[in-house]
Amino acid sequence: MRFFSNVRLIVILSALVALSGCAEDRGLVKIAGTVICDGGEPPIAGSITFMPEPGQNETLQATARFGKDGKFVVSTWDEGDGMRPGKYKVRIECWETAPSFFGSQGVSLIDRKYLDWGNNSSMPRLEVIAGQAKVDVVFEVSAATEAVIKAERVAHKAVEAQAPPGMK
Repeated sequence: MRFFSNVRLIVILSALVALSGCAEDRGLVKIAGTVICDGGEPPIAGSITFMPEPGQNETLQATARFGKDGKFVVSTWDEGDGMRPGKYKVRIECWETAPSFFGSQGVSLIDRKYLDWGNNSSMPRLEVIAGQAKVDVVFEVSAATEAVIKAERVAHKAVEAQAPPGMK
Protein backbone atom coordinates (compact mmCIF):
# COMPACT_ATOMS: atom_id res chain seq x y z
CA MET A 1 0.00 0.00 0.00
CA ARG A 2 2.79 2.42 0.90
CA PHE A 3 4.37 1.84 -2.52
CA PHE A 4 1.19 3.04 -4.29
CA SER A 5 1.00 6.13 -2.04
CA ASN A 6 4.57 7.05 -2.97
CA VAL A 7 3.91 6.48 -6.67
CA ARG A 8 0.75 8.62 -6.47
CA LEU A 9 2.72 11.39 -4.73
CA ILE A 10 5.43 11.29 -7.42
CA VAL A 11 2.81 11.46 -10.19
CA ILE A 12 1.08 14.42 -8.55
CA LEU A 13 4.37 16.28 -8.00
CA SER A 14 5.45 15.61 -11.59
CA ALA A 15 2.16 16.98 -12.88
CA LEU A 16 2.55 20.12 -10.77
CA VAL A 17 6.07 20.70 -12.06
CA ALA A 18 4.90 20.24 -15.65
CA LEU A 19 1.96 22.60 -15.17
CA SER A 20 4.12 25.25 -13.52
CA GLY A 21 5.94 25.60 -16.84
CA CYS A 22 2.64 26.72 -18.39
CA ALA A 23 2.51 29.65 -15.99
CA GLU A 24 5.79 31.01 -17.36
CA ASP A 25 4.07 32.70 -20.31
CA ARG A 26 2.77 35.72 -18.44
CA GLY A 27 2.66 37.97 -21.47
CA LEU A 28 5.79 39.87 -20.41
CA VAL A 29 8.05 41.82 -22.75
CA LYS A 30 11.78 41.76 -22.00
CA ILE A 31 13.11 45.28 -21.34
CA ALA A 32 16.76 46.27 -20.98
CA GLY A 33 18.47 49.61 -21.20
CA THR A 34 20.76 52.29 -19.91
CA VAL A 35 20.43 55.33 -17.65
CA ILE A 36 22.56 58.23 -18.89
CA CYS A 37 23.27 61.20 -16.62
CA ASP A 38 24.24 64.46 -18.33
CA GLY A 39 25.60 62.52 -21.31
CA GLY A 40 27.65 60.04 -19.26
CA GLU A 41 27.38 57.37 -16.60
CA PRO A 42 25.28 57.89 -13.47
CA PRO A 43 27.26 59.09 -10.41
CA ILE A 44 26.47 55.85 -8.53
CA ALA A 45 24.24 52.79 -8.86
CA GLY A 46 20.49 53.28 -8.49
CA SER A 47 17.05 51.89 -9.16
CA ILE A 48 14.08 52.35 -11.47
CA THR A 49 10.40 51.78 -10.72
CA PHE A 50 7.86 51.47 -13.53
CA MET A 51 4.41 52.48 -12.24
CA PRO A 52 1.40 51.79 -14.50
CA GLU A 53 -0.45 54.87 -15.70
CA PRO A 54 -3.93 55.15 -14.10
CA GLY A 55 -6.75 53.08 -15.62
CA GLN A 56 -4.75 50.04 -16.71
CA ASN A 57 -6.19 46.98 -15.05
CA GLU A 58 -3.88 44.07 -15.85
CA THR A 59 -0.63 46.02 -15.62
CA LEU A 60 1.78 45.46 -12.74
CA GLN A 61 4.57 47.58 -11.31
CA ALA A 62 8.05 46.51 -12.43
CA THR A 63 11.54 47.38 -11.18
CA ALA A 64 15.17 47.44 -12.22
CA ARG A 65 18.53 48.17 -10.66
CA PHE A 66 21.34 49.83 -12.59
CA GLY A 67 25.03 49.82 -11.88
CA LYS A 68 27.53 52.65 -12.20
CA ASP A 69 27.55 51.89 -15.94
CA GLY A 70 23.81 52.66 -16.06
CA LYS A 71 22.85 49.23 -17.50
CA PHE A 72 19.62 47.60 -16.29
CA VAL A 73 17.20 44.73 -16.96
CA VAL A 74 13.55 45.01 -15.89
CA SER A 75 11.86 42.49 -13.57
CA THR A 76 8.25 41.91 -12.54
CA TRP A 77 8.23 38.50 -10.82
CA ASP A 78 11.62 36.97 -11.58
CA GLU A 79 15.01 38.54 -12.28
CA GLY A 80 15.03 39.92 -15.84
CA ASP A 81 11.63 38.49 -16.81
CA GLY A 82 10.39 41.82 -18.26
CA MET A 83 7.11 43.66 -17.81
CA ARG A 84 3.53 43.60 -19.01
CA PRO A 85 2.41 45.68 -21.99
CA GLY A 86 1.04 49.06 -21.00
CA LYS A 87 1.93 52.68 -20.31
CA TYR A 88 4.20 53.48 -17.37
CA LYS A 89 5.58 56.43 -15.43
CA VAL A 90 9.27 55.88 -14.77
CA ARG A 91 10.81 56.84 -11.42
CA ILE A 92 14.62 56.91 -11.43
CA GLU A 93 16.49 57.00 -8.12
CA CYS A 94 20.18 57.61 -7.51
CA TRP A 95 20.74 58.28 -3.80
CA GLU A 96 23.87 59.37 -2.01
CA THR A 97 21.77 58.98 1.16
CA ALA A 98 18.28 57.47 0.94
CA PRO A 99 15.33 59.14 2.68
CA SER A 100 14.97 58.09 6.29
CA PHE A 101 12.15 56.98 8.52
CA PHE A 102 12.63 60.13 10.62
CA GLY A 103 11.71 62.55 7.86
CA SER A 104 14.95 63.22 6.02
CA GLN A 105 14.31 63.71 2.32
CA GLY A 106 17.66 62.07 1.60
CA VAL A 107 20.34 63.29 -0.78
CA SER A 108 19.55 62.63 -4.45
CA LEU A 109 22.39 62.85 -6.96
CA ILE A 110 19.98 63.34 -9.85
CA ASP A 111 17.33 66.02 -10.28
CA ARG A 112 14.30 65.31 -8.07
CA LYS A 113 11.91 65.73 -11.00
CA TYR A 114 12.61 62.04 -11.76
CA LEU A 115 11.19 61.09 -8.32
CA ASP A 116 7.76 62.77 -8.52
CA TRP A 117 4.84 60.38 -9.10
CA GLY A 118 2.47 63.33 -9.41
CA ASN A 119 1.46 64.88 -12.70
CA ASN A 120 5.05 65.75 -13.46
CA SER A 121 5.40 66.18 -17.21
CA SER A 122 9.19 65.80 -17.02
CA MET A 123 8.99 62.31 -15.50
CA PRO A 124 10.01 59.76 -18.15
CA ARG A 125 7.29 57.58 -19.64
CA LEU A 126 7.49 54.16 -21.31
CA GLU A 127 4.93 52.36 -23.44
CA VAL A 128 5.36 48.62 -23.82
CA ILE A 129 3.53 47.05 -26.77
CA ALA A 130 2.24 43.46 -26.65
CA GLY A 131 4.11 41.06 -28.91
CA GLN A 132 7.45 42.85 -28.84
CA ALA A 133 10.30 40.37 -28.47
CA LYS A 134 12.66 42.68 -26.59
CA VAL A 135 12.88 46.42 -26.04
CA ASP A 136 16.05 48.44 -25.46
CA VAL A 137 15.50 51.86 -23.87
CA VAL A 138 17.65 54.79 -22.80
CA PHE A 139 16.64 57.18 -20.03
CA GLU A 140 18.52 60.47 -20.00
CA VAL A 141 18.54 62.27 -16.66
CA SER A 142 20.11 65.43 -15.27
CA ALA A 143 22.35 65.49 -12.24
CA ALA A 144 21.30 67.52 -9.22
CA THR A 145 23.23 70.76 -8.94
CA GLU A 146 26.06 70.92 -6.42
CA ALA A 147 24.18 73.63 -4.48
CA VAL A 148 21.10 71.38 -4.17
CA ILE A 149 23.22 68.40 -3.09
CA LYS A 150 24.95 70.51 -0.40
CA ALA A 151 21.61 71.84 0.88
CA GLU A 152 20.15 68.31 1.02
CA ARG A 153 23.22 67.08 2.95
CA VAL A 154 22.76 69.83 5.55
CA ALA A 155 19.03 69.14 5.87
CA HIS A 156 19.64 65.38 6.16
CA LYS A 157 22.22 65.85 8.94
CA ALA A 158 19.85 68.14 10.87
CA VAL A 159 17.00 65.60 10.74
CA GLU A 160 19.28 62.67 11.60
CA ALA A 161 20.68 64.59 14.59
CA GLN A 162 17.16 64.65 16.06
CA ALA A 163 16.65 60.89 15.67
CA PRO A 164 16.54 58.83 18.89
CA PRO A 165 19.85 57.20 19.93
CA GLY A 166 20.46 53.91 18.18
CA MET A 167 18.02 54.79 15.40
CA LYS A 168 20.33 56.88 13.20
